Amino acid sequence: MLVFATVSFLMFVTPGPGVLSLAGVGAAFGWRQGLLYMAGLFWGHVIVSVAVITGLAAILLAEPVVRIILLFLSAAYLGYLAFRIALAGSKISFIEMIKAPGFMTGMTLQ
Repeated sequence: MLVFATVSFLMFVTPGPGVLSLAGVGAAFGWRQGLLYMAGLFWGHVIVSVAVITGLAAILLAEPVVRIILLFLSAAYLGYLAFRIALAGSKISFIEMIKAPGFMTGMTLQ
């Protein structure tokens, strides 16, 4: 549990994709949209943390079929993100977006 708490703390204090994208959302769309996005990041982390702490993640990953399904879903999501980045070209910025990333975007990023 101490290792989990240490890793969670380090995830919160180091800038990663969540923190950097939150800064971009806040700068481009204002603090209210940033707060909504941050709530999604927070609840995404809570869901993963609860799954790890309760052992649900270990139970799911112990089943080979579930593990393979999660592996392919994870790979598909990473492929989707790579595809979006590849097609964005040099237009990767929040300023050119019409709609601000919301709660669900933050939650899935986490």
